[in-house]
Amino acid sequence: MDACMLQTSASTGVVYDEDVMLQHHCLWDPDFEERPERLEAILNRCRELGLLERCQLLPCRPATEAELLMYHSQGHVSTAAGTSNSEDAEALQDLSSKYDAVYFHPSTYSAALLAAGSAISLVDAVIDGTVRNGMALVRPPGHHASHSEFNGYCFFNNVALAAQRAAQRRLRVLVVDWDVHHGQGLQRAFYRDDRVMYISVHRYEHGTFWPELRESEFDHVGGGAGAGFNWNVPLNATGMTDSDLLAVWYRLLMPAAYEFAPDIVLVAAGFDAALGCPQGEMRVSPACFAHLTLPLMALASGRLAVVLEGGYCLSSLAEAAALTLRQLLGDGAGTRLTVRGCRVSGILEETVLDVVSVQRRRWNFLALYDSYAAGAGGLEVLSELHLPEVVYRGQPAQPGQLFPTCGICPVQSPALKDRLERELAELRRVTDLSVAPYRVVLPTKRHSPTDCATEPTSTASDDCLEVTCEGDEAVTQVIDAVLDGRAAAGFCPSADPNATAAVSHALRRCQRLLVVDWRDMALCDWPMTASAACPRGAQAVCVSISCQGCEVTNLHDRRGTLAPPTPTTEPAMSWAGAGRIRTPLMLETPSPDAAWGAGEVLALLWQLVLPLGRQLAPQLALLVAPRVPPELCAHVTHQLTALAGGRLRQHWSALPRIKKVPDAMPEGSKSESTAAMPC
Repeated sequence: MDACMLQTSASTGVVYDEDVMLQHHCLWDPDFEERPERLEAILNRCRELGLLERCQLLPCRPATEAELLMYHSQGHVSTAAGTSNSEDAEALQDLSSKYDAVYFHPSTYSAALLAAGSAISLVDAVIDGTVRNGMALVRPPGHHASHSEFNGYCFFNNVALAAQRAAQRRLRVLVVDWDVHHGQGLQRAFYRDDRVMYISVHRYEHGTFWPELRESEFDHVGGGAGAGFNWNVPLNATGMTDSDLLAVWYRLLMPAAYEFAPDIVLVAAGFDAALGCPQGEMRVSPACFAHLTLPLMALASGRLAVVLEGGYCLSSLAEAAALTLRQLLGDGAGTRLTVRGCRVSGILEETVLDVVSVQRRRWNFLALYDSYAAGAGGLEVLSELHLPEVVYRGQPAQPGQLFPTCGICPVQSPALKDRLERELAELRRVTDLSVAPYRVVLPTKRHSPTDCATEPTSTASDDCLEVTCEGDEAVTQVIDAVLDGRAAAGFCPSADPNATAAVSHALRRCQRLLVVDWRDMALCDWPMTASAACPRGAQAVCVSISCQGCEVTNLHDRRGTLAPPTPTTEPAMSWAGAGRIRTPLMLETPSPDAAWGAGEVLALLWQLVLPLGRQLAPQLALLVAPRVPPELCAHVTHQLTALAGGRLRQHWSALPRIKKVPDAMPEGSKSESTAAMPC
């Protein structure tokens, strides 16, 4: 199938099994963490939130032998098949000892067939347009399984087989692996293949964390035709937070994904980096995974398939998986992330720069970063530059090695487990799961003199709430509807957007406000005028983007910051890239008669606007007159919905009609407008 023939649907699919997949368990170690309760916990939480009944149930079917052979060897398949319905527990344990962190059960082969077949079934449904996106809630997991090796609780590589199916259908495939362990099986499947881009963000600690492979390091970038299409982002410390993962998304993963331009996106969704998991020892909130999912939904016309991998703290696993499915359904992440005031780990900064150093020659977006090669500046300049260094301290498994089959899972102390469970309970308590009754609010004009004498009225049709009002009143009505929770976002056409009035009214209703003024006109002094209306204690930041450059104004302290034409270490920019990245502020801006190009728009979005927005944690985002290429308008809008819980108010500039937009917003208008989103 050619990519141009792809169809899309508005529905979300889900595939799972509550019979065979719940039979697979370890016969000789009752404490083995990859157990049926994992899937049960996820399904129970999804049912509590009413998610499963809103999805289209897809067929859960076993993979065929021909499908398995798309990646695995005949011997590998035959070995697994030979364990089916075996009653010899001792023989099963003996076979398990030949593989690292694996157990065989009489139902293992059947369950693994269902897991692989379900992943393929989901991807086929997304490609065929039966569903727009979906989630495969399956076990056993698969991303460690290689061509001829069972490994790490995995038997058949579910995501690799699904990606291979998509690639065989002539599609460009992006595979994102956010499991805390490196998916070496996935990497090996496509290491020399330019049809598939594989991006893995995993705990590594210089090779001392399982699977302790040298190939999990940042300098393994692919070979042959696949050179540059394999991205490893190794995390060399525990305790990484939401800020760290979002920094990877904004600075590496999403820019690379947009440049790759996939036809479909697959996620190897392990939730063992979530708070509470004894495997990962990270501090990523369950809601963060929904925030990682949202930007991926803008790629490939929304064709996204999420496949369950790891995750071994039942509380965080169930919550993270449910919130991810909720995001796929369009309900949002349910909470703002706690990244306000947080800085990215210095260790992560080094990792990002390591990745840049080995990929920069292959990808255009990395030109934003300074060069790290030794130049004519001598040692004084060299000392300021990042020099990548490979440090490997791992002890990988040896051929023929036998592995323990009991007591291999990490165990938390009762005190630590109790503390983490209390933290998770509090996060769950404060998660806002409310959903606005309407996706968007629109102002409509009054049509008679009697209308002018009446108060603003509201009417509703489908997902759109209409308020009858005009002029500045339309601005206030749209903002109120969004902040009151009557609509998820607002759209306000206007021939001449009054940004000052919009900001003044918004600051009467909320304490933290982000304004993105993208009118592509000469920088003006309205932000300084609006700062007079900023009440004490409120925080408001305006990002003005024009043909003259980019200006960031902190309305609450009456100071503007015009970026210099050189790399900056401005504190406000530190979350975006510290002092070693050229933020879009340093891009050469177009001339007054030229529009922003796609590269500049995306760079500004990922490297400046979204990081600043995350730091501010606004309650409302205002997007004023986005004069960007029409095909990118919807993308800018969609990505900004990650802020303020999706509360966005938008003022559109004169633009051609937009034919493809995210579900959160209506089609574009030829008049100027303002948009609002609450965070």
